[in-house]
Amino acid sequence: MTAVSLVALALAACQAKPAARADGAPAPATATRPAADTEAAATAIKAVEAQWIRDIEARNVEAVVAHYADDAALIIPEAPARIGIAAIRDGLPDALRDPGFGMTVQNVRTRVAASGDLAYTRGTIRQSTSGKSGAPQVQVSNYLTVFQKQADGSWKAVEDITSPG
Repeated sequence: MTAVSLVALALAACQAKPAARADGAPAPATATRPAADTEAAATAIKAVEAQWIRDIEARNVEAVVAHYADDAALIIPEAPARIGIAAIRDGLPDALRDPGFGMTVQNVRTRVAASGDLAYTRGTIRQSTSGKSGAPQVQVSNYLTVFQKQADGSWKAVEDITSPG
């Protein structure tokens, strides 16, 4: 099952309705919380993503890492999965020290679960680095980032996955 399928399944589960009883009667009413403002959440997540990109461009490792939840996973091509803040932090300095490093990100979709506490963004990344010979090397990738609303109301990445493409 792909990461996109897992995210879609998780978002669908957040929107599930209670089933009817076996005798055909409607399910008992459950306590409902106020509907989440998913448009406001999407706007907030887009702002978080834009700041995250600015932090990467500024090569600020601590600011970049602050966009991840403590138990987040960063999965990028040709590297082991980095699970947790320490592993993510350890993997960033080399890329950010590369004088040829640059990145352009285009968000093509932001979707927020009806519950208002889980969301994802999907898009493309164009990343340049110094190749082994020092010549510029460009890689185009697709990304999927799952965000979770934190107790303080902020949004942090819990899954950050990039694949060539």
